[in-house]
Amino acid sequence: MMKSYHRHATSSHPSSHIHSSSRDHFIQPPSLIDRSLNYLDRKLPSPPSSSDDETYNYGLPRPSLSSSRKSHHHHNALRLRLSQWRWRHLFTLPVLLTLTWFVVLYWGERQVFVSSIRACNWSQWESWPADATPHHVILVADPQLVDPHTYPGRPWPLSSLTVRHTDLYLRRSFDGLTRLLCPDTVVFLGDLFDGGREWATDKSRSPESRWQKYGKAYWMKEYVRWGRIFVRPWSRAAAAATTAAGREGRQKRGRGRGRKFIAALPGNHDLGFASGIQVPVRKRFHAFFGEGNRVDIVGNHTFVSVDTVSLSAMDQEGTDEELWRPTRDFLDELQTIRKRAMVNELISQDPKTYQRIKYPHRPGLTARDLEGVQTQRRTQQDQLALPTLPTILLSHIPLYRAPETSCGVDREHRNPDSILIHKGYQYQNVLTPQISELLVDKLTNLSSSSSSSGTTKETPPTTTLRVFSGDDHDYCSVTHTSYGHHHHTIPEITVKSISWAMGIRKPGFEMVSLWNPLFPQTRTQDQAVSAAQQQQQDTVQTHLCLLPDQLRIFLRVYAPLLVCSVLAVLLRSCWRVRATAAAAVAARLPTTTTTTTRASLVGGGDLRPRHRLFGRDGPLRDAGSTLAYVALAVAAWYVWLWRL
Repeated sequence: MMKSYHRHATSSHPSSHIHSSSRDHFIQPPSLIDRSLNYLDRKLPSPPSSSDDETYNYGLPRPSLSSSRKSHHHHNALRLRLSQWRWRHLFTLPVLLTLTWFVVLYWGERQVFVSSIRACNWSQWESWPADATPHHVILVADPQLVDPHTYPGRPWPLSSLTVRHTDLYLRRSFDGLTRLLCPDTVVFLGDLFDGGREWATDKSRSPESRWQKYGKAYWMKEYVRWGRIFVRPWSRAAAAATTAAGREGRQKRGRGRGRKFIAALPGNHDLGFASGIQVPVRKRFHAFFGEGNRVDIVGNHTFVSVDTVSLSAMDQEGTDEELWRPTRDFLDELQTIRKRAMVNELISQDPKTYQRIKYPHRPGLTARDLEGVQTQRRTQQDQLALPTLPTILLSHIPLYRAPETSCGVDREHRNPDSILIHKGYQYQNVLTPQISELLVDKLTNLSSSSSSSGTTKETPPTTTLRVFSGDDHDYCSVTHTSYGHHHHTIPEITVKSISWAMGIRKPGFEMVSLWNPLFPQTRTQDQAVSAAQQQQQDTVQTHLCLLPDQLRIFLRVYAPLLVCSVLAVLLRSCWRVRATAAAAVAARLPTTTTTTTRASLVGGGDLRPRHRLFGRDGPLRDAGSTLAYVALAVAAWYVWLWRL
């Protein structure tokens, strides 16, 4: 009675169409598991039902079912789907294509770099004695980060893809050589950027109007980008080398003083060339990378870096003396600078023999006292028996050579196989004969005059000189025989560019192994003479290490695989459509009469479904959906490889 009264009262209420808010009508909200199953259920086909009134789509909610019944149906659908799964489902064409692309991309984007760099291991080409501990140096030339100045007419998104892939290539190459080869010193030979000379400073801007919109903020952005590609891998490798010091006999990897990262040598794309250099641009480069003219003692060899792009303004008429005067003064004072660097290095190697004179720190010290201490220190340094170290010249621009001088068999460009003697806007392929002769004259006199002022035992003079240069982007090995009145054999190697965007298919870098022991165990320390030089042995060994041909991988591996993948999916879709059509015809054939022929059925057009090429059930639609799933998985894998 109360139940009927309640129904009557509810129906007579003016707002009876609004659901009551009493506890009798409270519905429990679905749980997190129910929601997850409901989401999965939408992706699953509905199970077959025995009656029409029970047939429904699991993708749509069923209002008449309670929450518990919905969960029950969801569990049944998921259980049915799992019960139908077989191992053969892993060997479908989309899965096989996806796995194939995973393997090929990992090989082309990661493993090929590891294989190329491991093939250049130091032990595979060095020929030092068994007890030698050489100093390993890697020379990197012309990375030239791609920017708007590189390909100004290239449209988007091709320009952005070029920048991205070039940065990936540089980062993977440099990260691989620092981790796998563990060099003690890395030296860059200029052209760190491509448009660095065009980006404005506070006091200068590009002479070309199209580059004037790029200010100092853009240069700072490029500087940070350069650091991510090169400085970050070097720092990680240095930390790993320090951690691994003392393990497996690799103590030399953890030497703090022996590890050097030198990137101060500028190129014409960093500063400009000769009279085209702007002094504020050069000051900015020196502020962030260091002075371009410097002397470094590396592996008991004297590395002399010379800013030849600025020095080239000396033999041009009407140029500002401020452009070339600092480099010329550096060459004039090279003897003093070299001796100071050698003394500091020898003190660190043998402090008992090469004692450092300390300045007295006491109140009331006069300028005359300091002058006396400085005079005493210079006198003692002059009396030291400084060893004669081989000299290595680092220049961005190669020395002058006769036209059509062959560069050797390792040069990639064979027509011609020489560096063209040519110059243009902000570049010059080789130095002028006058600048080349000046450099050779200053550097070949280092050894003969280094020990002439000493009063103790002197080492025999030598004219050992090697030259490493860049700028040409391709490998070139020549031997200079004479410059003016100098008749010396001077080998020069123009290092290949490390970037695949510099007009070469196989980039590379130069590996230099140095072994010049100064204090052998069989000699006393007062006889500080290089044992390797006394035995007339060469103290330098070089090797060209080639990197993968990225363009070949794109054209010979990725492109054919893409064509094969599309064709395979199309053939599979056509076969599936034909099989579905045949199954539909077979299912609708009459079984109670034998007078109906296949021709009459086909002619009537009622039993065989027709599929358009772009229709709902056409092969291209099926192939497109399959390719979309494969492409999505491969793209996700490729992006993940980018971040490695």
